[in-house]
Amino acid sequence: MGKVVSSLIMVLLFFSLFLFAYSVQPAKAQSGTIYINPDGGIEPPTAPISTFDNVTYTFVGDAFGGLCVKRDNIIIDGANCTLHASGYVSGWPTGVFLSEVTNVTIRYLRIETVTEGIYVSSSSGNRLFGNVITSNESGTKPILFGIVLLNSSNNSVYENNITLSAIPTPENSLGICVDSSNYNMISANMIENTFEAIALQDSAWNNVSGNTVRGNYYGIGVVGASNNIISENTITSGRTGIDLERCLNNVLSGNNVTENNDSGIVLYPGALKNTLCENYIANNERGITLWQASENSVYHNSFVNNSQQVDILESGYNLWDNGYPAGGNYWSNYNGTDFYSGPYQNVSGSDGIGDNVYVLGSENADHYPLLPPEKMRDLMIEKYNELSLLYQSLNSTHNDLLSELNRTRNIAYILILTTTTFAATTIYLAVRKTKTNRSQ
Repeated sequence: MGKVVSSLIMVLLFFSLFLFAYSVQPAKAQSGTIYINPDGGIEPPTAPISTFDNVTYTFVGDAFGGLCVKRDNIIIDGANCTLHASGYVSGWPTGVFLSEVTNVTIRYLRIETVTEGIYVSSSSGNRLFGNVITSNESGTKPILFGIVLLNSSNNSVYENNITLSAIPTPENSLGICVDSSNYNMISANMIENTFEAIALQDSAWNNVSGNTVRGNYYGIGVVGASNNIISENTITSGRTGIDLERCLNNVLSGNNVTENNDSGIVLYPGALKNTLCENYIANNERGITLWQASENSVYHNSFVNNSQQVDILESGYNLWDNGYPAGGNYWSNYNGTDFYSGPYQNVSGSDGIGDNVYVLGSENADHYPLLPPEKMRDLMIEKYNELSLLYQSLNSTHNDLLSELNRTRNIAYILILTTTTFAATTIYLAVRKTKTNRSQ
């Protein structure tokens, strides 16, 4: 009997555990579009976002749908939760949508989307950082944009990680798109596997710096844009590193553009009066390509081991050096000598600039090609040693002059002292003799 009861108790226990396990279901993530309204309210109230002050809004769980922000001066902290962009905002399945808002921060949010990760329209002074944006493999369409700035100014987009597909194709388009937007900062982002990593279109006075762009079909594209700064970016392992088209007065400086299977940098038709300086352009199929581009300045760059250093197609005059003694570019295949110096390279003595012109075409040449870095280093050491010897010689001469001056000064002191003593003694004796004569 005891065994039967024990058996029944065990059966009931397992049955109870089964019912308990069946009745306790995991909480479902929020589905549908979430709104943060102008008054600070969250709609729907069941959304996995909490706030205690209507200023900082923090995700407390994953969500399916989109997030539409209508309130200014707030912080949205994703807390590394995931927003699965399956709802429609602004007509597209968008992750986060900002329209006509200012001073909104979106940070640490993971977004899986099929069309747009973060869309910012007619907004200013916003900050997007620390977000991770990836494509949703279950979606029926490939992603089009990671982050979009449209008609927006003075926004900061930094330290985001955007990976859109395993194989970049024209369908999955852009990592970060800046369209008709001015004075924005795009920096320190990691962008991989897109058709074009960063695009500036019809925009001005933007700063694109310190981004890592890897494995994209195109790296950074500038079209119809002016007065932008593209600096200190690493662009590698794509088709084209940086391309400029129908644009002017942009500055490309300090970029590391390597191992692209077409061109490191391309200047397409209408690229005028842009400045390319201090870029490292190496191991590309072509270092730089110019097609119907003119009046651009290209100097102080390093062109290293590109299969073809320069490809010039139907282009007019471009400046390939910054005059003497600033110099031009370093070309790894330049075999000239450096025995002379001066603007015409006809004065004896090395100056770190090749004696012969580096010819690039009928209208283009680097008149002052720079020596390899190791030769520049040796030349600097040589010049330093010469200056050191000159300094030592001048210092020795200075010390000799000081010694002579001190000796002359000491002689003058002795002469003055002797003369003064002699004069005083003579006057004293004369006075004494006069008094003696009077007393007699």
